Amino acid sequence: MNVGENVFTDSSRQRAIRGKRKKMFQGLLEETKFEMDLDASVRDLTVEQCKVVEILRTVYQKPKLLVVRELNSILSAPLFYKFAEVMRILNEYGTTVLYLTNQWEEAVRLNSDVSVVFGKNSIETFTAQEVNEDPGQIYDLCVSSYQSYLVNRRFRKELIALQNIKRSVKTGSDNYNYKKAIGMFSEYLKMELQAKRVVAFLVSPSQKRITDIVIVGGTEEEKEAGVAFLKKDVFLNYMAAQKDMVSFIKRGDPEFSRFFAKSSDYALCACHVIDVGDDSLLCLKINFSETEIDTEYVTFMARWIADEMALSIERMQQRENSLLLQEGHHRIMNNLQIIVSLLEMEKLVICNKNLDEDTMKEIDDVFSSNISRINCIAGIHKLLANPNGSASIYTLSYIINKINEFYQSRVKMNLTLDEIWIPYAKVISVAMVVNELINNSIKHNEGQPDLEIEIQVSKASEEKLVRIRYRDNGRGFLNAAGRDSKNTGIGMMVIESVILDEMSGRIKRYNEDGAVVEIELPMQSLLPIEIR
Repeated sequence: MNVGENVFTDSSRQRAIRGKRKKMFQGLLEETKFEMDLDASVRDLTVEQCKVVEILRTVYQKPKLLVVRELNSILSAPLFYKFAEVMRILNEYGTTVLYLTNQWEEAVRLNSDVSVVFGKNSIETFTAQEVNEDPGQIYDLCVSSYQSYLVNRRFRKELIALQNIKRSVKTGSDNYNYKKAIGMFSEYLKMELQAKRVVAFLVSPSQKRITDIVIVGGTEEEKEAGVAFLKKDVFLNYMAAQKDMVSFIKRGDPEFSRFFAKSSDYALCACHVIDVGDDSLLCLKINFSETEIDTEYVTFMARWIADEMALSIERMQQRENSLLLQEGHHRIMNNLQIIVSLLEMEKLVICNKNLDEDTMKEIDDVFSSNISRINCIAGIHKLLANPNGSASIYTLSYIINKINEFYQSRVKMNLTLDEIWIPYAKVISVAMVVNELINNSIKHNEGQPDLEIEIQVSKASEEKLVRIRYRDNGRGFLNAAGRDSKNTGIGMMVIESVILDEMSGRIKRYNEDGAVVEIELPMQSLLPIEIR
């Protein structure tokens, strides 16, 4: 059987729709954004392609109820996102889709209402908006046991309070301040446990010093006195020994007098210490006026709040690293622009000398080519320096479209680009190859009107290859082998260095109403070295 016979399975209507099958199938592909050959034999399809056929059949039939189980293990990420859009289409047709999965990432990606189930017990249902605002709440339920869920129900009031705190501090905003977040968590902990004071210490074990302190409770004088009375050396040694534990120290215990230089105004101290990154510990110290407390509840809350504080600190560290990386790209871009300016000045000085026309043209070509290369690299660094460009992975189509913007006033480009992801480490290499191809076309077809360039990027999943087909409608290569007679151009050397040496790919050059360059890259070559 072929694909069409599997999609249009209603035997009573087979004859009636046979003539319209191709048009109907094309409509399904346009609606779902999938790609499939109507006449392809099902026996020749991959498992993923067979699943796409099933999805197309479902869209055609529009059932009242559709039950699906964990497609993420079968479909690639791009196809899974297309399926999520198919679910939305089916919902508009009146189909109820019940998607079963034990992967919380899948549930979040589908952007729909989510119900969490333990055994036969339906635990909780979240709306799509609630999932988008805080996907972590689903994760908490998915990674915990049913017993843990029952505990969370007991502390539902606390859960809601913490969720409100996390929303109010807006961890993704530009003015996010981790000390404000720690202060709000400390205020909540002080109120919930009816503590006298809550102190959060950030400590550098290697430097043996307290790097930051947030204190909640008491007057400013009392806060300063509480820190001043602390025997820091003893306290730091204690923190290193008590990591990941919650300990209680009462007035009268030997540790109590060892910690504090003077008599303190509280009767009990609870301490919890956790790691918050490289060379950084967080200590949460909770002071009580009474010794009679619910130690089990205090332990539970101390661990919980300390974990939330640690997440806030780690998010801030990640943001600072991202800003440093952006600043680095910005400085590189500025330095490259200075180099371009110097080359432009040098070119002007040389061109003012009395040289023959051929020599002048050769010099101008050399300078212009190198300036173009540097501008391309500077443009990629500008892209990476953008606040929205701090990702660790990019699509090949995004990079090529950005390079297209450099040349859009000089040449017309037609782009057909599959969505192929490349890591941060490969962005400049790929950009250099595309830039050299475009630059060579413009350089060797100077003066030719209506120059056009076509770039096609496709993925051959079965062969695990990425194919790039580049073509211009210019004069073509000087010989049939696809090489210029001297073959000494730096541009082609750059392309071969990246494709053949760095990425272990293949290059084929030939003439077909212009110059054609076909590149094949193993998908594995686009991964960072440490992941291969």
